[in-house]
Amino acid sequence: MTDTWIQADGRRREARIWQEWFRLVPVIREEFLSVIDDDPLFYNETASVGVLASAASRVGLLALAEYSATKRGTGRGRPHRHGRCDLWVCEVSGKTSWSFELKQLFCAGSARRGTIATAFERACRDARAVHPLEADYCFGALLVSARAGCELGEATVECINALAKEATFSWCFDGGSGPVWLIAQQV
Repeated sequence: MTDTWIQADGRRREARIWQEWFRLVPVIREEFLSVIDDDPLFYNETASVGVLASAASRVGLLALAEYSATKRGTGRGRPHRHGRCDLWVCEVSGKTSWSFELKQLFCAGSARRGTIATAFERACRDARAVHPLEADYCFGALLVSARAGCELGEATVECINALAKEATFSWCFDGGSGPVWLIAQQV
């Protein structure tokens, strides 16, 4: 498997723009491995968001990680409140912007589809809470991989790929310390 789309609608602008963006993620992973012998996508969500923001910036997109945003509350009537959003990316020329609420899941060799789907749904739920004025499009996204030192079983890879094919966009980043899937759903 190479770094490639698993799911994308080629008619959408994002398919072209994000392809350039996501192709730089493995480059950044390899740069970290060559300098500090460590893969930043295997740390935590915050480090992974930083890698995605860095890759976006390298292709000329504006990117802001871990920023203050307006979100809907959890209570009755769901009043707006201040919160934090994981990633905002904007195409400067077209002025189209996307916000992302990400979750990261490290699997211990095997994981059930329900475990993966639950983590993905949490990301989508958080994305639905982002105020519509924060970005043109909001996405819930899941980064999923094996835990460091583990290898994913065939059944787990099949579950990840099946969920990825149901999403709006999904990509598999090879290289680094092992494959990492990014599964994103527009909400």
